[in-house]
Amino acid sequence: MYISKNRVLRVLCVCLICAFVMSSVATAEPYASNYIESYIAYPYADGHGTVTFYFSITGDTKMTDIGATRIDVYESSDGQSNWHHAKTYQSQYISSMMGHNVIQHNSEIKHRGTIGKYYRADVTFYAGRNGGGDTRYYTTSTILAK
Repeated sequence: MYISKNRVLRVLCVCLICAFVMSSVATAEPYASNYIESYIAYPYADGHGTVTFYFSITGDTKMTDIGATRIDVYESSDGQSNWHHAKTYQSQYISSMMGHNVIQHNSEIKHRGTIGKYYRADVTFYAGRNGGGDTRYYTTSTILAK
C-alpha cells in the first residue's frame, strides 16, 4: 500500500490545527464562572484631558445585578512607573455602572484628567442572581490624555 507524502502532510496539519484549537479553548477558561461569561474594559482619550473608560460584562443568563461595582483610575507622568490613585467611581453613587435583570451590561465612565498624563483603571466586575454572585477584576491598557 502506497501513501503519498502530501496525504501524510495533510493529516499531520489537521492534527496540529486540532491540537492548537483545543489548547486555546483550555486557556480561555480563567474568565469563566457560574455567573460571568465574559468581560472587558478599555480607555479612550476624548480630548481636553478627558479619558473615557468603556466596560462590558456578559452573564451566563439574566442577572439580577450585573456591571462594574468599582473603577479605580490611576495616573502617571510617564506611563511606566510612579502610578498614583487619581479617583474612585462606585456603582452605589453612579447608577449607570450597573444593569438589572439583563444578561449584558455596557457603560462608560468619563474621567477628567490632565493633558499629557497617562491613565489606566482597575475595574471590579460583578454579576449576581438568586442570592449568589461572582466578582472579577480587570486592568485596562494605558492611554495618554490628549
